[in-house]
Amino acid sequence: MTLPGSEGIDAFFGEAVCNHTTTQKLTRQAGAVEMALEPALMPARAYETEQSAQGRVSCLMAFKVVQDHQRQLCIPESYRKQITFLLEGCTLDRELITSDISLPSSPAILESALFPEASVARCNITAGGDDLADRLRALESDLRDKQYALLQCFVPLDRSWAGPVVDLMRQERFFLGGFLPVWFGGDGLLMQKLFVDPGFEEMQLHSERSGSIRELVQDDWKRTQHGGG
Repeated sequence: MTLPGSEGIDAFFGEAVCNHTTTQKLTRQAGAVEMALEPALMPARAYETEQSAQGRVSCLMAFKVVQDHQRQLCIPESYRKQITFLLEGCTLDRELITSDISLPSSPAILESALFPEASVARCNITAGGDDLADRLRALESDLRDKQYALLQCFVPLDRSWAGPVVDLMRQERFFLGGFLPVWFGGDGLLMQKLFVDPGFEEMQLHSERSGSIRELVQDDWKRTQHGGG
């Protein structure tokens, strides 16, 4: 077995459920730090068979970085405050720099994965481009037709186009999920779009930090209910 901290493994992460606080406490005992919130991520039946299949369970993403390296983050100005707060909870060596102001004129590249049993889709944006809005709208339309609950998009923050990509997603009514350190090599930003009720009030949260993360995610979700942008 290869352990975190050995060559090639810089960090690990977990998703602690928010229908109780036990796994959140275990996450903290392991030295991981809460960095993101995934509202309505999983159907309740995935955890308790006696619960209604209509309910959904949210999760907190927590990270433990054991081998850090200095990195530059091309952050969107719209989330500078939130990213700064999330970074204050850990000991990462990061320099926040300004992103490009416009998208590249080349096509966007999206890598999507569908999880029909959970009604969740995940999308890695590996290249920003001027057709990104059309690509995201087409994906959303397909997911709505299939009655999916959640679309998650991961934006790499080591790319100069990260800022305009996130700005465009805000216009398309995506909201912030959180900051993902050492996300498969680089740091990433989680952006989300929900097609069901997020259930913020039903979440059971253990730490003050997780409560603050819920507040910033909920505040940004509320923005999407009033026209995005």
